[in-house]
Amino acid sequence: MSRAKPLAPALLALLALSAAPGCFGPLFIDDDRDDDDGCDPRATNGRCFFVDRDGDGVDDLDDDDWDADDPAEVEVAIATAEAALGPADVIVIDVLDDSSTVIDVQVTFAHTVWETVENGASSMITGAELGEGYGNVVVDAADDAGNVTTVTIGDVLVDLTPPVAEVSPCVIAADGGEFTAWIGDAWALGSVELHVRGAGASETSTAASAAFPAWPSTFRTAWDWSYFAVPASALPVGAGDATLVVTDRVGNAAGFSCALVVDAVAPLVALAATIGADGVITATITTSDDVTDGALLTVTLAARAVPLAESVGAVTTFTLDAADFASGPLPLEGRARDRAGNEGVSTVVAVDVP
Repeated sequence: MSRAKPLAPALLALLALSAAPGCFGPLFIDDDRDDDDGCDPRATNGRCFFVDRDGDGVDDLDDDDWDADDPAEVEVAIATAEAALGPADVIVIDVLDDSSTVIDVQVTFAHTVWETVENGASSMITGAELGEGYGNVVVDAADDAGNVTTVTIGDVLVDLTPPVAEVSPCVIAADGGEFTAWIGDAWALGSVELHVRGAGASETSTAASAAFPAWPSTFRTAWDWSYFAVPASALPVGAGDATLVVTDRVGNAAGFSCALVVDAVAPLVALAATIGADGVITATITTSDDVTDGALLTVTLAARAVPLAESVGAVTTFTLDAADFASGPLPLEGRARDRAGNEGVSTVVAVDVP
């Protein structure tokens, strides 16, 4: 009777390894991928073991989604109605990773910001941290294994510059006068309001306002300028205070205050005129005003409404040569104009030119 040939030591070792549970996880050999155990290394380029490191029941060789450490999941949201941020507005970054405890986040815009974010937590980056500008916000999140996820948000505006205003003199005529100002912003205006408080009033009121809902045609190429005018009829007559508040599209605001005077009273003007034997005409104009300092009044001497001379002051004396005028009565009048543009006129005084 013949005897079976003893197994070679190497083969015995292999069988022992196959029977030992937990050495390499489940030892499943399927060289032809037909779900039947069996191995032919020549058909599988030497690979016969079933390896399932992420525990999804699929051989890692066949699992397109398998990664020893997947990159972090990153979501970025801008906490404003549109992709435009002021200094305190924020972008919110949510990060989630399958293994890392913390995620290193780099945010690139005008400035570069680095944050270390706990896995599953959020990070908030302000407009002030991003820096002023327009373009792409790029968020790079790196886990412990060095995997990097990049998220880009395009067409983002960060506006850190407050608006400006060029306010005209705040002394205006009650009849036909206007409060006027040029207002501007580096990117886009949002709104403007004029708040006034009349003489003796304890509270302010909004006399006028305007909104700018559309992005300007000058966006990204030049400042956004607008002319703002409020008629005197919408303002309290007399002395008071005015504050112009200009706000841009992202909420940056600036206030511009002045002592507002809506002047309804023209200066009082008196004229005295004489002619001497030497042919010199002397005309003295005396003025007063309820608002404008007399020293700042513009005074004009006129004949038949034609200006002859002009000066500034509460009391002004002019001299004329009678030889410059035709013989006969010469009607003269004095005029005074205050800072609001109100003009007072004296009664006519006639001198006889020989």
